[in-house]
Amino acid sequence: MTYEEITEALRQHGFRLTAARKQVIKVLDQHPEYLGAYDIHHLLEATGMHIGISSIYRVLDMLQNLNLLQQEEFGQGGIRYRLQRPSQQHAHQLICSRCGRTEELGDCPLSHWADRLEQDSGFEIQAHWLRFFGLCPACQIREVRSQMPEVRGQRSEARGQKSETRGQKPEA
Repeated sequence: MTYEEITEALRQHGFRLTAARKQVIKVLDQHPEYLGAYDIHHLLEATGMHIGISSIYRVLDMLQNLNLLQQEEFGQGGIRYRLQRPSQQHAHQLICSRCGRTEELGDCPLSHWADRLEQDSGFEIQAHWLRFFGLCPACQIREVRSQMPEVRGQRSEARGQKSETRGQKPEA
């Protein structure tokens, strides 16, 4: 859904379009990846908009209750959201567990398998989705870089220990 469609849906449900609601919806509309409340807060702060985190959570809850958001749990990353979009109703995605970046997979890799499941099980499959969680290339690089100082620190420590033992005579 677009910003205009969401604001119209809120009007139809009798909700006021407060500045906070408009700004949170704008951020969600401009960012197709999954965002947490703090992500939204930081994006708003970067544009000079000061909306409290509790207000952001209230807007997200309202949008979620109206089925205007998709919600995903990202383990340690908490719950993140993105707007419902018609193209995502039947989605196959790669989702970064750290930053929320999402890539839609093209053609449905499961359609043949779903047909077979229907035949074998007798179920009428009405919907399905496939999501792979992992780290996007940018987050993989960040993770490697974040671990580099630890490795450097261990090497420096090891060098320091070697230099301390060089001038000492072995004990008899």
